[in-house]
Amino acid sequence: MKLRNDDIYSAIRVLDRVAAQHSFSETGRQLGVSASAISQTISQLERRLRSQLLNRSTRHVHLTEAGRQLLERTRPYLQRLDEELELLVSNSDTPAGTLRLNVSRVAIQMLITPYLPAFFQRYPDVRLEFNCENRLINLSDGYFDAGIRLEESLDPTVIARRLGARQTMTAYAAPAYLAAHGEPRTPYELAAHRCVNFRTSTGAIYRWEFQDQGTPIEIQTPEFVTANDTVVLKDIVLQGQGIGYAFTREIAPEVASGALVPILRDWAPTFNGFHIYYLKREFLPRKLAVFIEFFSDKLNRPASD
Repeated sequence: MKLRNDDIYSAIRVLDRVAAQHSFSETGRQLGVSASAISQTISQLERRLRSQLLNRSTRHVHLTEAGRQLLERTRPYLQRLDEELELLVSNSDTPAGTLRLNVSRVAIQMLITPYLPAFFQRYPDVRLEFNCENRLINLSDGYFDAGIRLEESLDPTVIARRLGARQTMTAYAAPAYLAAHGEPRTPYELAAHRCVNFRTSTGAIYRWEFQDQGTPIEIQTPEFVTANDTVVLKDIVLQGQGIGYAFTREIAPEVASGALVPILRDWAPTFNGFHIYYLKREFLPRKLAVFIEFFSDKLNRPASD
Protein backbone atom coordinates (compact mmCIF):
# COMPACT_ATOMS: atom_id res chain seq x y z
CA MET A 1 0.00 0.00 0.00
CA LYS A 2 1.38 3.40 -1.01
CA LEU A 3 1.28 6.32 1.41
CA ARG A 4 -0.77 9.29 0.28
CA ASN A 5 0.79 12.73 0.65
CA ASP A 6 -1.49 13.51 3.58
CA ASP A 7 -0.20 10.40 5.40
CA ILE A 8 3.47 11.34 5.08
CA TYR A 9 3.26 13.88 7.93
CA SER A 10 2.14 11.19 10.37
CA ALA A 11 4.72 8.72 9.06
CA ILE A 12 7.57 11.19 9.56
CA ARG A 13 6.29 11.78 13.08
CA VAL A 14 6.53 8.04 13.69
CA LEU A 15 10.04 7.98 12.22
CA ASP A 16 11.04 10.79 14.60
CA ARG A 17 9.80 8.76 17.58
CA VAL A 18 11.59 5.61 16.41
CA ALA A 19 14.81 7.58 15.96
CA ALA A 20 14.56 8.81 19.55
CA GLN A 21 13.73 5.41 21.06
CA HIS A 22 15.80 3.18 18.75
CA SER A 23 12.96 0.70 19.06
CA PHE A 24 9.75 -0.20 17.23
CA SER A 25 8.25 -1.78 20.34
CA GLU A 26 8.91 1.20 22.63
CA THR A 27 7.56 3.60 20.00
CA GLY A 28 4.49 1.41 19.62
CA ARG A 29 3.97 1.39 23.38
CA GLN A 30 4.10 5.19 23.50
CA LEU A 31 1.68 5.55 20.58
CA GLY A 32 -0.63 2.72 21.64
CA VAL A 33 -0.09 0.50 18.61
CA SER A 34 1.85 -2.68 17.88
CA ALA A 35 5.52 -2.80 16.95
CA SER A 36 4.57 -4.40 13.63
CA ALA A 37 2.30 -1.44 12.84
CA ILE A 38 5.20 0.93 13.49
CA SER A 39 7.50 -1.15 11.28
CA GLN A 40 4.90 -1.20 8.49
CA THR A 41 4.47 2.57 8.65
CA ILE A 42 8.21 3.11 8.28
CA SER A 43 8.42 0.59 5.43
CA GLN A 44 5.61 2.39 3.59
CA LEU A 45 7.40 5.71 4.07
CA GLU A 46 10.64 4.23 2.72
CA ARG A 47 8.84 2.91 -0.35
CA ARG A 48 7.10 6.23 -0.87
CA LEU A 49 10.41 8.15 -0.68
CA ARG A 50 12.43 5.38 -2.36
CA SER A 51 15.06 5.60 0.37
CA GLN A 52 16.09 3.40 3.28
CA LEU A 53 15.55 5.51 6.39
CA LEU A 54 16.48 3.02 9.12
CA ASN A 55 19.12 0.38 9.65
CA ARG A 56 17.44 -2.49 11.46
CA SER A 57 18.99 -5.11 13.76
CA THR A 58 17.53 -7.67 16.14
CA ARG A 59 17.90 -5.29 19.09
CA HIS A 60 17.97 -1.71 17.83
CA VAL A 61 17.14 0.50 14.87
CA HIS A 62 19.17 3.51 13.80
CA LEU A 63 18.75 6.26 11.24
CA THR A 64 20.54 5.97 7.93
CA GLU A 65 22.10 9.10 6.47
CA ALA A 66 18.95 9.56 4.36
CA GLY A 67 16.79 9.25 7.46
CA ARG A 68 18.91 11.75 9.38
CA GLN A 69 18.73 14.28 6.55
CA LEU A 70 14.97 13.83 6.25
CA LEU A 71 14.40 14.61 9.93
CA GLU A 72 16.84 17.52 9.94
CA ARG A 73 14.96 19.09 7.04
CA THR A 74 11.43 18.42 8.21
CA ARG A 75 11.66 18.96 11.99
CA PRO A 76 11.53 22.79 11.79
CA TYR A 77 8.35 22.59 9.69
CA LEU A 78 6.79 19.96 11.94
CA GLN A 79 7.58 22.04 15.00
CA ARG A 80 6.06 25.10 13.35
CA LEU A 81 2.90 23.14 12.57
CA ASP A 82 2.78 21.89 16.17
CA GLU A 83 3.02 25.44 17.41
CA GLU A 84 0.21 26.60 15.16
CA LEU A 85 -2.02 23.73 16.28
CA GLU A 86 -1.07 24.36 19.91
CA LEU A 87 -2.00 28.01 19.47
CA LEU A 88 -5.47 27.00 18.35
CA VAL A 89 -5.83 24.71 21.36
CA SER A 90 -4.48 27.33 23.74
CA ASN A 91 -7.28 29.69 22.80
CA SER A 92 -9.45 27.45 24.93
CA ASP A 93 -9.95 28.50 28.56
CA THR A 94 -8.89 25.03 29.70
CA PRO A 95 -5.26 23.87 29.23
CA ALA A 96 -5.26 20.40 27.68
CA GLY A 97 -3.09 17.85 25.94
CA THR A 98 -0.11 15.64 26.75
CA LEU A 99 3.03 17.26 28.13
CA ARG A 100 6.14 15.14 27.52
CA LEU A 101 8.98 15.76 29.97
CA ASN A 102 12.52 14.39 30.16
CA VAL A 103 13.20 14.23 33.90
CA SER A 104 15.63 12.35 36.12
CA ARG A 105 14.03 10.02 38.62
CA VAL A 106 15.37 11.95 41.60
CA ALA A 107 13.86 15.20 40.25
CA ILE A 108 10.44 13.58 39.90
CA GLN A 109 10.57 12.16 43.42
CA MET A 110 11.76 15.36 45.05
CA LEU A 111 9.93 18.03 43.05
CA ILE A 112 6.99 16.66 41.11
CA THR A 113 5.16 13.74 42.73
CA PRO A 114 4.42 15.52 46.06
CA TYR A 115 2.31 18.08 44.18
CA LEU A 116 0.74 15.97 41.43
CA PRO A 117 -2.68 15.56 43.15
CA ALA A 118 -3.05 19.33 43.43
CA PHE A 119 -1.85 19.85 39.85
CA PHE A 120 -4.36 17.39 38.38
CA GLN A 121 -7.12 18.85 40.50
CA ARG A 122 -6.44 22.26 38.99
CA TYR A 123 -5.71 21.04 35.42
CA PRO A 124 -7.63 17.78 34.89
CA ASP A 125 -7.29 17.90 31.08
CA VAL A 126 -3.47 18.02 31.05
CA ARG A 127 -1.76 14.65 30.68
CA LEU A 128 1.86 14.13 31.76
CA GLU A 129 4.32 11.69 30.22
CA PHE A 130 7.69 11.40 31.99
CA ASN A 131 10.81 9.94 30.42
CA CYS A 132 12.89 8.99 33.47
CA GLU A 133 16.50 8.75 32.40
CA ASN A 134 19.67 9.96 34.06
CA ARG A 135 21.27 10.77 30.72
CA LEU A 136 20.61 14.18 29.24
CA ILE A 137 18.56 13.85 26.04
CA ASN A 138 18.22 16.49 23.38
CA LEU A 139 14.64 17.73 23.58
CA SER A 140 14.08 17.83 19.84
CA ASP A 141 15.56 14.35 19.35
CA GLY A 142 13.24 12.89 21.98
CA TYR A 143 10.25 15.00 20.94
CA PHE A 144 9.92 16.42 24.45
CA ASP A 145 8.18 19.64 25.43
CA ALA A 146 10.62 20.32 28.27
CA GLY A 147 13.01 18.74 30.74
CA ILE A 148 14.12 19.15 34.35
CA ARG A 149 17.81 18.97 35.25
CA LEU A 150 20.43 20.57 37.45
CA GLU A 151 21.45 23.96 36.09
CA GLU A 152 25.10 22.95 35.70
CA SER A 153 24.20 20.24 33.17
CA LEU A 154 22.15 22.46 30.84
CA ASP A 155 23.10 23.67 27.40
CA PRO A 156 23.37 27.50 27.49
CA THR A 157 21.23 27.75 24.33
CA VAL A 158 18.04 26.51 26.06
CA ILE A 159 15.62 28.62 28.06
CA ALA A 160 15.69 27.62 31.73
CA ARG A 161 13.70 28.60 34.82
CA ARG A 162 14.58 27.66 38.37
CA LEU A 163 12.41 25.12 40.18
CA GLY A 164 12.98 25.16 43.91
CA ALA A 165 15.75 26.34 46.16
CA ARG A 166 19.43 25.48 46.08
CA GLN A 167 20.07 21.80 46.74
CA THR A 168 22.40 20.24 49.30
CA MET A 169 24.22 16.94 48.86
CA THR A 170 25.21 14.79 51.83
CA ALA A 171 26.76 11.46 52.67
CA TYR A 172 24.50 9.18 54.70
CA ALA A 173 24.37 5.77 56.34
CA ALA A 174 22.13 3.52 58.42
CA PRO A 175 22.64 3.52 62.21
CA ALA A 176 23.59 -0.17 62.05
CA TYR A 177 26.46 0.52 59.66
CA LEU A 178 27.80 3.38 61.79
CA ALA A 179 27.59 1.23 64.91
CA ALA A 180 29.59 -1.53 63.24
CA HIS A 181 32.14 0.54 61.29
CA GLY A 182 32.27 3.95 62.94
CA GLU A 183 31.47 7.35 61.47
CA PRO A 184 33.98 9.13 59.22
CA ARG A 185 34.84 12.59 60.47
CA THR A 186 36.22 13.93 57.18
CA PRO A 187 35.59 12.99 53.54
CA TYR A 188 39.14 11.72 53.30
CA GLU A 189 38.30 8.94 55.80
CA LEU A 190 35.77 7.50 53.33
CA ALA A 191 38.63 5.57 51.74
CA ALA A 192 38.43 3.16 54.69
CA HIS A 193 34.67 2.59 54.36
CA ARG A 194 32.21 0.67 52.20
CA CYS A 195 30.69 3.15 49.77
CA VAL A 196 27.84 2.69 47.30
CA ASN A 197 28.54 4.58 44.08
CA PHE A 198 26.47 5.96 41.25
CA ARG A 199 27.51 5.26 37.65
CA THR A 200 26.56 8.13 35.37
CA SER A 201 25.13 7.82 31.86
CA THR A 202 28.63 8.41 30.46
CA GLY A 203 29.89 5.30 32.26
CA ALA A 204 31.98 7.24 34.78
CA ILE A 205 31.69 6.78 38.53
CA TYR A 206 30.29 9.92 40.12
CA ARG A 207 32.85 11.58 42.38
CA TRP A 208 31.42 12.69 45.71
CA GLU A 209 31.61 16.45 46.14
CA PHE A 210 32.40 18.23 49.39
CA GLN A 211 33.73 21.56 50.62
CA ASP A 212 36.95 21.84 52.61
CA GLN A 213 36.78 25.22 54.34
CA GLY A 214 34.93 26.65 51.37
CA THR A 215 37.11 25.00 48.72
CA PRO A 216 35.30 22.44 46.52
CA ILE A 217 36.85 18.97 46.58
CA GLU A 218 35.97 15.70 44.87
CA ILE A 219 36.47 12.30 46.48
CA GLN A 220 36.82 9.07 44.51
CA THR A 221 35.27 6.64 46.97
CA PRO A 222 35.96 2.90 47.11
CA GLU A 223 33.71 0.96 44.72
CA PHE A 224 32.09 -1.46 47.16
CA VAL A 225 28.74 -1.40 45.27
CA THR A 226 28.01 0.47 42.03
CA ALA A 227 24.67 1.02 40.25
CA ASN A 228 23.06 3.51 37.89
CA ASP A 229 19.89 3.80 39.98
CA THR A 230 19.77 5.94 43.13
CA VAL A 231 16.79 4.04 44.53
CA VAL A 232 18.74 0.77 44.43
CA LEU A 233 21.70 2.43 46.13
CA LYS A 234 19.52 3.88 48.89
CA ASP A 235 17.98 0.46 49.56
CA ILE A 236 21.46 -1.02 50.00
CA VAL A 237 22.39 1.71 52.46
CA LEU A 238 19.14 1.16 54.36
CA GLN A 239 20.22 -2.45 54.85
CA GLY A 240 23.31 -1.22 56.69
CA GLN A 241 25.69 -2.33 53.94
CA GLY A 242 27.54 0.91 53.29
CA ILE A 243 27.64 4.71 53.01
CA GLY A 244 25.73 6.54 50.28
CA TYR A 245 25.63 10.03 48.81
CA ALA A 246 22.46 11.86 47.78
CA PHE A 247 20.47 15.06 47.84
CA THR A 248 19.48 15.95 51.40
CA ARG A 249 15.81 16.12 50.40
CA GLU A 250 16.04 12.76 48.68
CA ILE A 251 16.68 11.01 52.01
CA ALA A 252 14.63 13.38 54.22
CA PRO A 253 11.81 10.88 55.00
CA GLU A 254 14.27 8.18 56.10
CA VAL A 255 16.26 10.70 58.15
CA ALA A 256 13.07 11.86 59.86
CA SER A 257 12.17 8.26 60.75
CA GLY A 258 15.66 7.50 62.02
CA ALA A 259 16.33 4.87 59.35
CA LEU A 260 19.19 6.94 57.91
CA VAL A 261 21.70 9.36 59.41
CA PRO A 262 23.32 12.22 57.44
CA ILE A 263 27.06 12.43 58.00
CA LEU A 264 29.81 14.93 57.12
CA ARG A 265 27.22 17.70 57.10
CA ASP A 266 29.81 20.42 57.76
CA TRP A 267 31.45 19.40 54.50
CA ALA A 268 28.22 19.29 52.45
CA PRO A 269 28.14 21.40 49.24
CA THR A 270 25.17 23.20 47.76
CA PHE A 271 24.14 23.49 44.10
CA ASN A 272 22.05 25.99 42.18
CA GLY A 273 19.32 23.39 42.01
CA PHE A 274 16.93 22.10 39.38
CA HIS A 275 15.63 24.03 36.40
CA ILE A 276 12.90 23.34 33.91
CA TYR A 277 14.23 23.98 30.43
CA TYR A 278 12.79 24.12 26.93
CA LEU A 279 13.77 25.14 23.42
CA LYS A 280 13.24 28.70 22.26
CA ARG A 281 9.97 29.00 20.41
CA GLU A 282 7.63 31.73 19.25
CA PHE A 283 5.13 31.02 21.99
CA LEU A 284 4.90 28.76 25.00
CA PRO A 285 2.21 26.05 24.79
CA ARG A 286 -0.43 26.65 27.43
CA LYS A 287 -0.06 23.16 28.92
CA LEU A 288 3.66 23.89 29.52
CA ALA A 289 3.03 27.43 30.73
CA VAL A 290 0.61 26.29 33.44
CA PHE A 291 2.96 23.47 34.47
CA ILE A 292 5.83 25.92 34.93
CA GLU A 293 3.63 28.41 36.73
CA PHE A 294 2.18 25.80 39.08
CA PHE A 295 5.45 24.13 40.09
CA SER A 296 7.36 27.41 40.29
CA ASP A 297 4.78 28.66 42.75
CA LYS A 298 5.00 25.47 44.82
CA LEU A 299 8.77 25.08 44.77
CA ASN A 300 10.20 28.60 44.71
CA ARG A 301 8.94 29.48 48.15
CA PRO A 302 11.59 29.83 50.88
CA ALA A 303 12.17 26.44 52.53
CA SER A 304 14.79 24.84 54.70
CA ASP A 305 16.33 21.42 54.27
